[in-house]
Amino acid sequence: MSSYEQWLYSSYQARKVIDNLQLDMTPGELLDDVRVASDGNSFVIKLSVENTDPNLANDIAAAWGNELIRWQDEKNYGLDKADWITIEFIDDPKAGLDRPKTKINTAAGAVFGVLLGVAIIYLLEWLASGVMRRSEDVERFLDIPVIGTIPQQ
Repeated sequence: MSSYEQWLYSSYQARKVIDNLQLDMTPGELLDDVRVASDGNSFVIKLSVENTDPNLANDIAAAWGNELIRWQDEKNYGLDKADWITIEFIDDPKAGLDRPKTKINTAAGAVFGVLLGVAIIYLLEWLASGVMRRSEDVERFLDIPVIGTIPQQ
């Protein structure tokens, strides 16, 4: 299975997909958006494509899978039918949003909001602690007697 993974995850195959879909990117940029993985217990290869356009991601995955099928069909051509390896799609490519992660963003926003609120409370308390409100505060802080005060009414 690793030989199929290596074949899929090559700049040569990326170039074929780019040419087939007429994409405006380099093979390296496309390979950065593609993940190929296989399960050692089953003969399944999973191809994941990250793109901001879900339809384009589906098209890229389908084109890449079709390239693998075409390549294997060419390899099967000279073999006995009993020795053929058949490759087929298990399912159509499906687009799913990987981002934004709403639950994580909501939790992070709540934590950030609480921390910001606590910081503002401490800042306001710190600013208010330096205000002298009574004549005793002035006498104690400045060490001089108070001569007069302004009435509050």
